[in-house]
Amino acid sequence: MALLASSVLAQTSIHSALSGRVVDPSGATVSGVQISLTNRDTNQAMEAASGEDGLFTFGRLLPGNYNLTAEKTGFQRLQREGLQVAVNQVATLTLNLSVGEVTTTVNVQGDASPIQTQNADVSLLIDNTRLRDLPLNGKDFQKLMFLAPGVGNFRSNNPNSNASVSGSREASNNYVIDGVSSNDERETAGLALGASFRQQPNVISTEALQEFRIITSNADATFGRGSGAQVNIVTRSGTNEFHGSAYEYLRNSALDARDFFNYGPYFDDQGRAKTPPFRQNLFGATLGGPLRRNKHFFFASYEGFRQRLETTGSPTVPTADLVRLFPGDFGRLSRAFYFDQNVV
Repeated sequence: MALLASSVLAQTSIHSALSGRVVDPSGATVSGVQISLTNRDTNQAMEAASGEDGLFTFGRLLPGNYNLTAEKTGFQRLQREGLQVAVNQVATLTLNLSVGEVTTTVNVQGDASPIQTQNADVSLLIDNTRLRDLPLNGKDFQKLMFLAPGVGNFRSNNPNSNASVSGSREASNNYVIDGVSSNDERETAGLALGASFRQQPNVISTEALQEFRIITSNADATFGRGSGAQVNIVTRSGTNEFHGSAYEYLRNSALDARDFFNYGPYFDDQGRAKTPPFRQNLFGATLGGPLRRNKHFFFASYEGFRQRLETTGSPTVPTADLVRLFPGDFGRLSRAFYFDQNVV
């Protein structure tokens, strides 16, 4: 049996938008310009034309890397490569056309990415570069939320607790994965499949994420539910080229130092305390590619965690008298009391 989750229009969207204006060398707007936007990874394209005011819009864009082409008779063809569109971004840019033959192409590379001026939210984008390059103990992507201003640990004595935004409760965050709500319904909010009360596990492999955005303030009306952070997560997709990865993170007692306060019960042949046995493996693999080029794609990810360790403790052992209480033997607790009849 296969279960598929899909986002609907009424839910939070992961889509972005790209809009802008086309102008000539004098700064006047240019109408009727044919504009093509192509995803560099999947080669899927969409078309638009500038209106009388020179404005154009591409809505419902998936986050990714795009190439843009603009052309009109009497102007040189304009190409802009490497336009990076992030999740929930409403980006704007200006296209400056040069007078000339349409057969002449002006290729613009390495310019600044489109800027977002359509909303006033306070957010931080964790893109794929940060996910890949930043050191991350345990590969739990939620720890990267602490990079955003105003995010802290609500319970400092528990490093596994969820992030708290601007002093709000840690269960008040709203998580959305590919446009689908992923909140624990038993709580006010919080990522589903929590290991215990308000403790969030790594339910998605970091290798399977494309990017995510954490909005800490002024989120628009498409978000809701929790009063804390709005976390919009986008998973990776297949492309026209096969790509994959494999990884293994190993930790064991042979590489660990002994705790200074641990004096046993493990000792070497010379009677010296040694490190208790410990084995931990975090491993996984990903694979993505085309099912049908330019049409359908797949991406799969697996991550496993294995841990074997021994711990020492100080248990409480009941006495023999206490053990007799369980079947109802209270004989040991009975006592004889004597009263002096001469006392009034």
